[in-house]
Amino acid sequence: WGQALSNPDFRQEHTDLWQELRQTTFSTANIDSIIDDFASQLDFQDPAGTNPGLGSSPQTRNFNKWTSVRPSGGYTNQVNVLKNWLSTRTSWIDGQYTGKPQFTVSPGLVSSGTTVSFSGGGGTIYYTTDGTDPRLPGGGVSASASTSPPIDVTSTMVITARARSGTGLTSWSGPAQGTFLVGTPAAASNLVVSEMMYAPAIPSVAEQAVSADPSDFEWIELRNVGSEVIQLADVRFEAGIDFDFTSGNLATLAPGARMLVVRNQAAFEARYGTSFSASIAGEFGPSRLDNAGERIHLVNAFGSTIQDFTYGDAFPWPGESGFPGYSLVLVQGMGATPDHGDPGNWRSSAFIGGSPVGSDQTGLVGDPMADLDQDGIANIIEHALGTSDTDGGEGGSVMEVGVQNFSVNDITNNFLVISFRRKITADDVSVVPQIGSDLTNWSGDQSAIVFVSEVNSNDGLSLVTYRSAQPFDPELNEGFFFRLAVSER
Repeated sequence: WGQALSNPDFRQEHTDLWQELRQTTFSTANIDSIIDDFASQLDFQDPAGTNPGLGSSPQTRNFNKWTSVRPSGGYTNQVNVLKNWLSTRTSWIDGQYTGKPQFTVSPGLVSSGTTVSFSGGGGTIYYTTDGTDPRLPGGGVSASASTSPPIDVTSTMVITARARSGTGLTSWSGPAQGTFLVGTPAAASNLVVSEMMYAPAIPSVAEQAVSADPSDFEWIELRNVGSEVIQLADVRFEAGIDFDFTSGNLATLAPGARMLVVRNQAAFEARYGTSFSASIAGEFGPSRLDNAGERIHLVNAFGSTIQDFTYGDAFPWPGESGFPGYSLVLVQGMGATPDHGDPGNWRSSAFIGGSPVGSDQTGLVGDPMADLDQDGIANIIEHALGTSDTDGGEGGSVMEVGVQNFSVNDITNNFLVISFRRKITADDVSVVPQIGSDLTNWSGDQSAIVFVSEVNSNDGLSLVTYRSAQPFDPELNEGFFFRLAVSER
């Protein structure tokens, strides 16, 4: 223990922890609150009949029983004696360290030109404006540290300050750090998680020269869907991966722009090249994304949630995204902030590898109800199913209906089945299969029709299969009809 305390960096950790706890757990207010809570429990009066024969509080019975050693001043006085002793003791410990400086302006959203200085502190105050520590390992002063406040805040900055008195093991105070945001902060209304590669393809022979671990090729894409440049200082993931944008390569994100956080940049560049490197905010290794799904929680500089959701790799989540190589893509347009926790707002990428810092989305062109090829199928339906409205020979084979065996609750029966090809990238439309016993009443509810599978063809299309919810017996059932209901999102 003595050797540990003689190490300047260990001793500094000790100082930092004490001064941090004095603002929270070991604050005088919190200590007094804990004492008051215990004191009130010991002074609780038993209601008549709850504990017959007692009728008084535990502390009263204790004082009445031990009369020869009863503390002076009564119970309340003894509670105050304990509070005063602990207050005196913690204040004495405080005095063994160099006092920490305080900001004259509270960190947070500030106007350009705000002047920030310091108060308190037990010596010379050293500060940085780039988020780094003014104290070097070993106890020296960082070359980027300054000692001449005030600071004119004209752009977003992270200010870290320490006071220093002398050169001993306790010469440095703990850090006072604050983010001063100038501009528009990142928020749930302007920043989305737009794409995730959580189950990358197995590395090729060439890629294995960089890394043989598929997890090293993971990445997350974020997009500014707002109309203003957003500030990234102190934006961080608190669940899923370990990454703080304060120490990243990007300080802001322009409207409509996308950026990446990657697990291993060398591995990412081996697979995708270096054309996206300028959009990489940094690396989140050694943390990694769970192929079976996990919670992703992104917060801003004020601790407010930007996005908080738990993805999965099985229905109702797009199962294809859990297949090595396909990414998980948020279905949204510019300015849209869909509920990230709704599996229906996600799809798999159209092709293996995904589309980092880009989009594979394709939009409907022309009149949705047009039928240029006169095949009886509207343009919007051709768009949704990946066929052409200028080729009448394509639209006729969009659906296949049949009968297939399925085991449901360990009982095998025949079920009606519908399969159709869907254009994965047609994010502006939805396709809902429906079933009916006549041509008037239709249902797309799970009580009537059940999802079976979706297989990505790696050509922009997927083969989607549904079955009837109830078994089909041609001798008992007169007949059923299927249709696809296509609508604009």
